[in-house]
Amino acid sequence: MLRSKGPSSPRTALAEMLLLRGIFAVVSLGSLVVFGRLLDAKQFGLMAMATTVLSVVGIFRDFGLAAACIQREHLSQDDRDELFFLSIIVAGLSFAFVVVAAPLFARLYGETDLVPILIASSVSYLAWGLQAQHAANLRRQMHFRPILVAEGCGVVMGLVVGAWVAFVRQDVWALVATNLTQAVVTAILMFAAHPWLPGAWRRPSHLREYLLFGRDYMSHGLLNYLSGNWGQIVLGIRMGAVDLGYFNRAQQISAFPQTLLLNPLQEVSTPMLSRQQEDKDRYHATYIELLRRATLVMFPIAILLPILAVDVVQFLLGGGWEEAGRVLGWLAPTLAAQGVVMAAQVGLLSMGRVAEMRNFGLLDSALKLMASLAGLHFGTVGVAAGMSIASLLVAAPVGLWIVSRRGPSFGTQAAVVRDSALAAMAAGLAALAVSSSVHAMIPSAFLRLVAITGCAMIPAAAVALVLPGSRATILAVLKIVARRRSAVA
Repeated sequence: MLRSKGPSSPRTALAEMLLLRGIFAVVSLGSLVVFGRLLDAKQFGLMAMATTVLSVVGIFRDFGLAAACIQREHLSQDDRDELFFLSIIVAGLSFAFVVVAAPLFARLYGETDLVPILIASSVSYLAWGLQAQHAANLRRQMHFRPILVAEGCGVVMGLVVGAWVAFVRQDVWALVATNLTQAVVTAILMFAAHPWLPGAWRRPSHLREYLLFGRDYMSHGLLNYLSGNWGQIVLGIRMGAVDLGYFNRAQQISAFPQTLLLNPLQEVSTPMLSRQQEDKDRYHATYIELLRRATLVMFPIAILLPILAVDVVQFLLGGGWEEAGRVLGWLAPTLAAQGVVMAAQVGLLSMGRVAEMRNFGLLDSALKLMASLAGLHFGTVGVAAGMSIASLLVAAPVGLWIVSRRGPSFGTQAAVVRDSALAAMAAGLAALAVSSSVHAMIPSAFLRLVAITGCAMIPAAAVALVLPGSRATILAVLKIVARRRSAVA
C-alpha cells in the first residue's frame, strides 16, 4: 500500500484523502480525549508555548522548498537533487538555532521548563529535512495515498507512545513524545513509499530562483501562521500557561474541520490548478468549484459551533474545561473565513502570485494582532472574539478581492459565498429553535450534539439543493460516492 502504482485522478485523490483524513481525525479526537483527562491546562499551555516557537522556526526550516517543487511546471532530476540537499541544510540550521535560542524563548515566556522541551522537540526538524523532498515529489505527481498512509501511521504511533508516557508521567513530556514519534515514523515510511535517492551534491544552479520564491512563500507562511496564532502568543506572554492551555484546547478543537475537510481540498487543488494555468476558463471553473465546496462545508460548522461549543468540550475533554468551551464558541466564526481564505491562497499559489500572498498575509496578521491585543482586556474569550471579528470583516473579503484581480470576478466569488451563507443560516436558525428543548430532554452531551446537528442539517441541505450552484456541487459529490460504492461492491 505504501508504494504508489500511479497518479490518482483529482476525484480519486480527494476521496482517498477525505477517507484517510477521517481516520486521522478519529485518532486526533482520541488523543484529545486521552490527554484532556490525564493532563491539566498548564501542561497544554507549556506545549503551546513550545509549539509556537517551533512552528515559527519551522516556517524558515521549510523555506518554501516543497512548494517550489510542486508549483514548478517542469522539474528535472538535478532540480530534485538541489532541493533535497537544500532541505537538509535548512533543517539542520533550524535545529541548531532552536538549541542555541531556547533559553531566550524561555525567558520571554517566563517558563524555564521550556528549554528542554524546545531542544527535544526540535529533533523533529531533522526527520522532516530527510523526507521533505520525497513527500514533495509524491505530491507533485499527485501520488497522495502513500503520503497519507505514512502520515496516518505516524499519527497513530505518536498517540500510542504519547498515551503511554501520559499514563506514566502525566506531564508535558507526553505531548513531546507524541510529536517526536509522529515525525520519525512519518519520515521512515515516506522513504519506504518513495525510495528515491539524490545524486551527488553539486553547486545549486537555481539557488537564486529558489531563494526568491522561498522568500515570498516563507513570508506569507510566517504571516499566515501569526495571523492564526496571535491569540496564543499574546496570552502566553501576558497571562501564562494556564490561560493559554484553555485557549489552546479550544483552538485545537476548532482546527479539526480545517484538518479534516479543508486540507485535503487544498492538497489536491494546488497541483491541479497549477497545471491549468494556461487554460483560463478551465482554471476559473475549477477555482469556483473549490471555493463552493470549501464554503459549503465550513459555513454551517461556523454557525453551529457557537451553539454546540460547551457540549463539544464536555464530550471531548470531560469536566473542568468550561473556559475552553466559552473560548471555542467565540473562535468558531473564524472557520467561515478559513474556507474563503484557503481557496484564495490556493488560487494565488497556483498562479505563482506569492508576493501578493505575502502582502495579504501582512495585512491579515497586523489586524489579528491588534484584535488580540484589544481583546486581551477581556481575557481568553476577548482574544477569541477579536480574532473572529478580524477574520470575518477583513481577511475573507480581501482574499476574494485579491484573487479577482487576475482570476474570477469578485461578484462571481461573492455569489458562491452568498449561497453557502444562506444554507448555513438555515442550519443556525434550526439549531437555535431546538437547542433549549434538546438540553431539557437529553442529559448526554454526545446525544445532544447528534440531535441538534441532525435537526440543523435538514433545512441546510434543503436550502443548498434549491440553489443551482450548490445543488450541482452536492449532486456531483453524491455521484462520486455512489460510483465508489459500486466499485467496492
